[in-house]
Parts: sequence; structure tokens; C-alpha cells
Amino acid sequence: GLYMSENQILTKQQTESLDLLDFFKVLFKGSWLILLCVALFGGIGFGASYLMKQKWTSEAHIYQPITAELGNYYPYSSMYKLLSGSNANEGEATEAILQQTYQELKRQISSYDTVVLFWENNDYYKQQVTGDTAKDQALLNELVENTVFIEGNESKNQPTRVLLTLDNPKRSVELLLMYINYANLSARNVLYSDFMVRWRTLSDQVNVSAQMNLPAVQNGHIINSEGWQAKFKMMSAVTPKFDNKLQAFRYLKAPTLLPQTQPNRILWASIGGIFGFLLGCALVLVLNLRKTRKREVVQNE
Repeated sequence: GLYMSENQILTKQQTESLDLLDFFKVLFKGSWLILLCVALFGGIGFGASYLMKQKWTSEAHIYQPITAELGNYYPYSSMYKLLSGSNANEGEATEAILQQTYQELKRQISSYDTVVLFWENNDYYKQQVTGDTAKDQALLNELVENTVFIEGNESKNQPTRVLLTLDNPKRSVELLLMYINYANLSARNVLYSDFMVRWRTLSDQVNVSAQMNLPAVQNGHIINSEGWQAKFKMMSAVTPKFDNKLQAFRYLKAPTLLPQTQPNRILWASIGGIFGFLLGCALVLVLNLRKTRKREVVQNE
């Protein structure tokens, strides 16, 4: 029984080898059709790459601002830190203010909500709205995905970047500038609102402490209660009114169009060629099968 099984296995393997050989013979005979399909669909793929909607990317590099770019937010913040005693010296206070403003700008510029609100209120999006909820949402999602914030790394000499990709080169640069300004405006509003809350809270605290004649603590040192009276007089004499000139960042590189990336035409031609090869093989096998069946019908007659 074992000997017969081995013979059967050998016979089966030989049959499969013959079938595989016949298979390749059929493909070889029809190679002209396969090559025709490869050339045809490869050409279609190459030509289709020219019909693809081209994209342009604009880029800006941003960095922490200097005091001159904060408008009168800087002197008010310096006064607040002096009165609150939160920093031991002017240098530390200044650096803390600059970092605070820049961090808020980065939070806003990288926020999904900020990006969505910008595009929803921008004419570029409004002009393309169709009324079809699905299509309009897909367009909005694409615009959001094409608005990119990349945190830098100073130790690796990598700048913080903001990028925008659109199908119009001029609009790409213009809208990137508009978006950064929009994020800056959002950061400015948050910083101003936060400052006013902190200012009023400190003013109330100083007022209560002055009325209760509590000992004051300044930079870790206890001073007499007259310190509260002096602080309260200073705060009462000042009513913060911002000049709306705060820019919470500075440009290392203003919005600029990057070199355009062309569609990979060789890749598209290769994809078309592979599809043509598979289709050509299928056609050769189908035609051979039909030819074989016709031959069998004639022989049976």
C-alpha cells in the first residue's frame, strides 16, 4: 500500500509539473498581448499623473518673541510680577513673560478647534461649500489636515514650523499668513483675559491684606504691613488698558512657498504597468480556455 501511494504521489507531482509547464507556454504564446496591455496601461498611468490636482506647500518658521513685540502687555505683566513677588529678579520675570506668551501662541496654533474655526470663517472654505453635509465636512477635514504645526528642537537646530498645503500657490502663502495671525489673535485674547482675572484677584487680595494690616511677604521676606498699603495704592492708580499690539511670536522665516513636489510619474506608470500585466495574463488564459473548448467541441462532433 505504501509503495502504491508513493507512485501515486510521483504521478501527481509529474502531472502538476506538466500543467505548470503548459501554463507558462500559454502565457509565452500570448506574451504579445500581455506586453500590449502593460504598455497601454503603463501609458495610461503615466498620463493620469498629469491630470492629478497639484498641491503647493507654504512654510513659516516661528520663535519666541522679544519684549518690543508684546506692546504694553509687557510693562503690565512686569508690574504684576513685581507686585505679586513671583520672580526674584527682572531677568527671570522677563523670560517668564516671554515664555508664557509664546507657549500660549503654540497652544492656539496647534489646537484643532483653532484650525476648524479659522477655516469655517474663511472665504476660501465658504466659497467651496456646496450644501452637501458630507462633502463640506470632507473638504473641511482636508483643510484641517493640510494645516500642520511641527514643534521644533533647539538642541537639534530644528525650527518650529507651520505649514499649509493648498492647490493654489498664491493662496497657500496668503492663507498661512492669515492663519498665523488668527492664532496670534486667539492667543492675545486668552492672555489679556487671563491677565485681567489675575490682576483683579491680586488687587482684591492686596486690598484685604491692607485693611487687615497683615504682614507682607516679598520674595520670601516678611515686611511690615505698610507694604500692602503701598501695593494697593499702586494697583489703584493703574487700570490696565491693552494696546492690542501683542505679537506672541516672531518670524525666523516668514510664510514662503516651498519647491513644488511633482507627482511620482514613474510610480504611477509602474502601477498601471502591473495592472496591465495582470489583465494581460487573465486575457491570455481566458482566450486559451475558449480556444481549447472549441477544439474539444469539434473533436466530439
